[in-house]
Amino acid sequence: MKTKFFKIEVLSNMHVGNGEINYGLIDNLIQRDPITELPNINSSSLKGALREHFRHVSKKKNSWTVDGVFGSDPKDKENRKQGSVRFFEAEIVAIPVRNDEKPYIMITSEETLKGLENRMKGFNLSITTEKIKELIGNPQVKKHEKFKEKCSDEELPVISRNNLEDGQSANLWYEQVLPKHSVLVFAVMGEEKDVTGKENAAFIDFCDELNGAQVQIGANATIGYGYCLITEIA
Repeated sequence: MKTKFFKIEVLSNMHVGNGEINYGLIDNLIQRDPITELPNINSSSLKGALREHFRHVSKKKNSWTVDGVFGSDPKDKENRKQGSVRFFEAEIVAIPVRNDEKPYIMITSEETLKGLENRMKGFNLSITTEKIKELIGNPQVKKHEKFKEKCSDEELPVISRNNLEDGQSANLWYEQVLPKHSVLVFAVMGEEKDVTGKENAAFIDFCDELNGAQVQIGANATIGYGYCLITEIA
């Protein structure tokens, strides 16, 4: 199996909801890793967004199909087929914060970089935290407590949404977003060779087309949420 890592640069505020009912001040919260409590995109949400993207774009090469890579359409109950590519969750690695001298600066933490390094080494990719820092845009390294604080519910942007009927508010709610410029990293895994022992062109060509793709992830596409640039980093 071969693993490739990709960077997600968030181009517009993104809301990938956790699907849970929240009784606090924020009605709709984003997804978070259950252990680190940092923002993430679950693999099922990411895979669904990528599948939807490639359903509507013309593929450059015919070595792969959407159903072949992602599996059969979930609505197709008769012809169930598993996809050839495995998708892993996207983890936050850098986030923008306000700054007195610039509109914003990007920050990360040593622990976050080290965690990604260990994850990549677990897939037999030799890399250092310094190289990872360079690949994600050289954010400033802060203490992990500071980084985690800036990723908390109290610090992430919250946008008020309103449903108007005859010019009057009928339903006001508050939605949490991951701010534009945030950076996440995820991995995809596929077979290096096909059953004949030849190079697996389907996986390679799919990754080539994923590299540089502009993909919409999460809710509210029609109001400009969740537009991202995806680039391969390793």
